[in-house]
Amino acid sequence: MLFTDKKGNVRFDFKGKLPFSWPKSLDQAEVNSGDVDYHPLFAFGYGLTYADKTQVAELPIEESFENVKGGADEGLFVGTAQDPWQVYAASGDAVPVRYLSGIAKNGGLTLTEGDKDTQGDAIHATWGGGSASALQINNPNANRNFAELLEQKGALVFDVRLLQPATAPVQLQMGCLGAGCVANVDITTLINASPRNDWNELSVDLNCFAKKGIRFAEVNRAFALETTGSLELQVANVRLVPGMGDKAGAQCQ
Repeated sequence: MLFTDKKGNVRFDFKGKLPFSWPKSLDQAEVNSGDVDYHPLFAFGYGLTYADKTQVAELPIEESFENVKGGADEGLFVGTAQDPWQVYAASGDAVPVRYLSGIAKNGGLTLTEGDKDTQGDAIHATWGGGSASALQINNPNANRNFAELLEQKGALVFDVRLLQPATAPVQLQMGCLGAGCVANVDITTLINASPRNDWNELSVDLNCFAKKGIRFAEVNRAFALETTGSLELQVANVRLVPGMGDKAGAQCQ
């Protein structure tokens, strides 16, 4: 009744047309009519009417983001800890305390909720100093193979909001299976040079960790910030990004 009369004649035909080209996949960052390699899912100006006999095939509904750098980001903490990764407050020889939400305290380190884009989508970390303490993102039950990300010249990328600068060196850490399989990269300068009370993206070339012995086929600690001094900051959007290594703030090519 909305579109046809009692005899089945069209009363209100469809007239809408796409005002842009509809991408075929998530990695088509730009797809414009007139491009030499123009293969959208639906072209500019596409639209159906009752007279059309076109049958649209079933559209895929499951697809992971493949960014234009040639691979998928691996989220570690994006809004919340991404399975199978878990956030911990670690200090000295004490048993690490898992952070879920609310508060986690271990030694001189306290983790609470922080806010970047939405409530609780960041980690607010406060180091009191006196002993080595670390905000860690671990996979306690297994390990992940990130060898392909290393081959794709990836980087460890995260957003930070500096509140109080570090009074001692700050180490960015990764770890892998086996005793002593830990590598540290000093990022004190990157941290303390960040604008105070404002969000800033930091990045470190994964090759920096590979050169220090991290086996990227067996990573079980993908991120850690460790210091013996005092420091206060918020961290958000921790991820491994392919193709960022040669553009990272700290490089080891």
